[in-house]
Amino acid sequence: SKHPGKHLLEIAHALDLNHHTVKWHIKKMYMAELVEGDTSHSKYPVYYPTETGISSVQQLKIKKRKKTHKAS
Repeated sequence: SKHPGKHLLEIAHALDLNHHTVKWHIKKMYMAELVEGDTSHSKYPVYYPTETGISSVQQLKIKKRKKTHKAS
């Protein structure tokens, strides 16, 4: 698959955050269709960004770049 995804605990450890905090944020992102959870290979979901999530991040990066250039 294009996005292999990560388990909740992998994400929490990588971000050095409590897994409950990460679970709460993933739930919000899931509801906004920014991430998807796949349980086809595991009892626990593997999360990965949706196309909507990827394009949202790209748009934020573009806006941030424009702000940085205006400040220069």
